[in-house]
Parts: sequence; structure tokens; C-alpha cells
Amino acid sequence: MPANPRTTQFTVRNVPPTVSRYLRSRANATGKSMNAIIIEELTKNASAGPTAVQQNAFEKVKNMFGVGYDPEVAEILNEDEKTQKELMRKSWWNK
Repeated sequence: MPANPRTTQFTVRNVPPTVSRYLRSRANATGKSMNAIIIEELTKNASAGPTAVQQNAFEKVKNMFGVGYDPEVAEILNEDEKTQKELMRKSWWNK
């Protein structure tokens, strides 16, 4: 029985080797269990809003370059995303 009665258990099959390596490397690097890492990944990606997407991008940058989340950069990325959407909308209507 799960520790929290409101939690759900899953069995995941056919996990690609690249995903497995990524999860194992995160678990080893952070000293966390595979279960904890998988729950973090599922939680992080379960909410599909711009904030989750941006946070995911920052996590990748942080892992690659060892830098953290910067609210100023987040605002710049948010503005850029709005601009890109507007440009796409305008180019669509001009066709």
C-alpha cells in the first residue's frame, strides 16, 4: 500500500534506453532514488503551461552550464515567446 493513500502506482514498460540513462544519471548525480526522480519529472511536465516549459528550459541550461533560474531571463523569454507567436499569427494571415 502506498505511503499516501491518495497516490497512484504505475508500471512503465518499454522505456527507451536514452530515457533510462537520463533518469539514472539524474538519480546518481542528485543522490535521489529513481522513484523520486521519475516523480519529479512527471510532476514537472504534468502542467503544460508556459511556466512549466520555461522552467524545463532553465533546468536544462542549469544542468548544462551550472547556472540557476533567473527571473529577468524568464521575463525576456516570455516576451520573446509572445513576439514569436504574434509574428507567426501575422505571417499566417498574410499568406
